[in-house]
Amino acid sequence: MVIPKDPFRVEELRNELAVSRRLKELKETYSSKYPEIPDLNTPGLWDKLNKEYVFSEESNPIAYDRFITFVKLLSNIEGKVLNVGTGSGVLERLIYENGLSFDWYGIDIAPKSIQILKSNFTKWHFKTGNVKRLPFSKNTFDCVVMSEVLEHIPPKQTFKALSEVHRVLKHSGKLIISVPSNEGLEEMSKSGVNPNAHTRVYTSDLLKAELEISGFRIDWQKELYAFPTNYEIKTFIVKFILPGYRKPNNFIFLATKL
Repeated sequence: MVIPKDPFRVEELRNELAVSRRLKELKETYSSKYPEIPDLNTPGLWDKLNKEYVFSEESNPIAYDRFITFVKLLSNIEGKVLNVGTGSGVLERLIYENGLSFDWYGIDIAPKSIQILKSNFTKWHFKTGNVKRLPFSKNTFDCVVMSEVLEHIPPKQTFKALSEVHRVLKHSGKLIISVPSNEGLEEMSKSGVNPNAHTRVYTSDLLKAELEISGFRIDWQKELYAFPTNYEIKTFIVKFILPGYRKPNNFIFLATKL
């Protein structure tokens, strides 16, 4: 297989292989031989971004929809839950406000953000750490949550991260995961801009393929659209009246460990 020199062409190749179900060839493209989008993720960057993050339905309706969807999915879960990439703690706040009861654990690379969560949610368990080496025993959790995390993992480490999630989940445990899509990352990168330090260009087919390779079954999915105004009306239109008119900007998957 010819190796493209541009990391964005590599991402296109991965999607093509995922769509055509050539999963063995797809996995080969995650080796260090293939160029990658520069990884700008650091603990300091994420402490800064988490501190600046403002969450509200009005300011970011697609994020609001995503988090509310996560809460609804979690309402069907019982037991021990791990949130990989807690960020500023939006999901924790919503879980608390909705009265959901879990043995809740959270992990993030940003140490100051983790300290704030420890102070705000004293009955839950938070650690500074990395999804590529989760500090938990195998078969520990009934559910793992990954909201906007996988796009920050360089490709050569993607399957290590997913294997760690698979390892700590109990048999038939659930994974709730989301990734952005169609965000114009290549165009931004040409201008020297990557505000959220993304290292991947995801499609629904590509994420499905990665999860399948990693030992998961997709049970359910939802597409979200980045409409800044009239969010619900416009989402209804592109889903049911004009399907295909606009590409989704986010995918949420519910998956089961096989």
